[in-house]
Amino acid sequence: MSDRAAFVAAIEADPDNDLPRLVWADWLDDTGDPFDSLRAELIRLQCGPHQTGRADRLAELFVSLEKCWPPDITYGLPFQRLAHTFRRGVLSGLRLPVGAFAQAVISSVAREPLDGAALFGGSASLGEPEVFEPADFEQLISRPELRAVGAVFTLNTYYDNRRMRSLMASPHLAGLHTVLCPAADVAAVLDSPSPFRLRELMVSGHDSISRNRPYSPHRVVERIAAAPRCSSLTRLAFGGTIRLRSAEWRTLVASPHLPPTLTLEAGYASNRPRRGSELAAEVAARFPGPPPAS
Repeated sequence: MSDRAAFVAAIEADPDNDLPRLVWADWLDDTGDPFDSLRAELIRLQCGPHQTGRADRLAELFVSLEKCWPPDITYGLPFQRLAHTFRRGVLSGLRLPVGAFAQAVISSVAREPLDGAALFGGSASLGEPEVFEPADFEQLISRPELRAVGAVFTLNTYYDNRRMRSLMASPHLAGLHTVLCPAADVAAVLDSPSPFRLRELMVSGHDSISRNRPYSPHRVVERIAAAPRCSSLTRLAFGGTIRLRSAEWRTLVASPHLPPTLTLEAGYASNRPRRGSELAAEVAARFPGPPPAS
């Protein structure tokens, strides 16, 4: 492992700690490279206390970095798409095509550290292939670099959920907190061996999914309601063509794991219990929502 890769690993392994970032900044300064010096200053500015003139200096830094930023260390993305994502000196919450992330990790190229990256599926506009070879995922799920992933959005699994199942089978998704997936993939998320704390689960249903991969809304709701992993949820959303009937709502109300502070979203108004009904009162009593901000 190169020195740079070791620093990247240390930062991603302890994302709440500024010390690995500041140690990396010292190392970057010692290389003598002008780009590395700018990069080190960005880390120190964003990790340090707020100072007069800090915003102006950050703006100047971003202008200088854009002129010399090598795209090969940031998954082929231009700097314009990166500048607003820097938090405490590293890319935070960056949305990445899963293929670009996989390619960088598998090829072990020099790359920027990530904090809570959001992976999403293929996009022709980004030059992202729509289909990945199973071998790519077999390699990806064995890589500890997955600890830097904070969110996974539907990986184009409308016709085949092998990719989502493969990804969720990884033991390295410890930083995952947000998932948007088709209803047919919920079980893969809930059964993942990774020790992540799930905060947001968004379940989608679409006609193309239901035709090719049938699912039962009631079975999906039953799985969610019975899963201890859902005790950490702050938001649970159902969208697309998923229809919740009285039986599904009562299953959610009876769940021993869903927290009362949960924000529960059900898409269309027709998908919610009728206002003023006994069921609506039960749901409101069971899920009063998060406490008001103080």
